[in-house]
Amino acid sequence: QVYSFSGKLLSEFRIQGLPSQLPIIKLNEAGNALAVSLASGDIQIWDPAAAKIIMTLHGHISKVRILNFSRDGKYLVSAAEDRTMRLWNLVNGRSIAMVSSGTD
Repeated sequence: QVYSFSGKLLSEFRIQGLPSQLPIIKLNEAGNALAVSLASGDIQIWDPAAAKIIMTLHGHISKVRILNFSRDGKYLVSAAEDRTMRLWNLVNGRSIAMVSSGTD
């Protein structure tokens, strides 16, 4: 179930492929996009009002730990256990920057 900040029910739907542990879920400031981390390392962007997937972002190869939208909602930052951080363009679904911390 997706609720607005005022407590109004916006939509109700099921997401397939969630990790066995709780996924990371982030709603943008406008409340019109929801980012959800999947077990595969992919990130789905949902329209919560329509309960539909807008796009799936592919790039991480392990669990995503951090998701954060830009204030204007055009970009998403993600960080995963694969030791990478990505900046996503949400207009076209492409990773436009990646930072890797390397290995131990």
